[in-house]
Amino acid sequence: MKKRSQFSLVYLLGGITLVALVLGDIARGLHQHGHQEAALQAISPRENYSVRYENRPLMFLPLVRWSAFRTPERLSLYQMPPADVLEKHLLTLIDLECLECNGPPAIDLLRSIGVDRMTDAHLKVIQQLPRLKTINIFAASITDQGLARFHEQDNHRLHWLSISDCPQLTSDGLAGLERFSQLKEITLIGLDLDDNVIEHLEDLPNIQTIKIWKCNVSLEAAQGLKEHYGKHVTISWSGYSHESQEELRWKGERSGGD
Repeated sequence: MKKRSQFSLVYLLGGITLVALVLGDIARGLHQHGHQEAALQAISPRENYSVRYENRPLMFLPLVRWSAFRTPERLSLYQMPPADVLEKHLLTLIDLECLECNGPPAIDLLRSIGVDRMTDAHLKVIQQLPRLKTINIFAASITDQGLARFHEQDNHRLHWLSISDCPQLTSDGLAGLERFSQLKEITLIGLDLDDNVIEHLEDLPNIQTIKIWKCNVSLEAAQGLKEHYGKHVTISWSGYSHESQEELRWKGERSGGD
């Protein structure tokens, strides 16, 4: 009888401990969710961003996901806040895996009224996100020096990189891409590059797709990159002919077709 009472006491204490742990986990989740929502509002007004959430699992009951403390997983910023504001609040979003710095939709119109866009200072903050796997940079004011500093960091976690319409970037800014050891896809669109960029794209160990569109890179250079990687990597290229200004397209598929 005494032994049975001891077992009952152990089970009771175990149950109380589990309940306390779960309640503590819920409290931490709600607290974190509140901080993250406040951080989003501080970074930018609601009309200037969109966010996709993931329901956070309970630490002690990992199969249970509760939408009450969902966490931001993907963030699209249409207008960049000042870099000091971004630095103060962005790192609160510790589970963020995808960041899109897309610029405002009416980008050509708003350029004339000084809409803020991504700079080297913003990039310095963004590279500190611990789980960032995807970054999409559009119509930014980043420079070769800023992107080079981004390469110098421990960026082995990055899987997808897209850079479009950044007029201050040149081929020199893409030196050091081999440090992105887990990079699977890179997209370069509307940049002022040249054929020298190819040497910076040749040493990506896990790359699967490279897209070079309207970047002043020759078809011959793109075909040379395809020959370098062989059938295991898809190379997609487009440009304009100097004679007709008609768009030319070429795609080397993984099957090896040119």
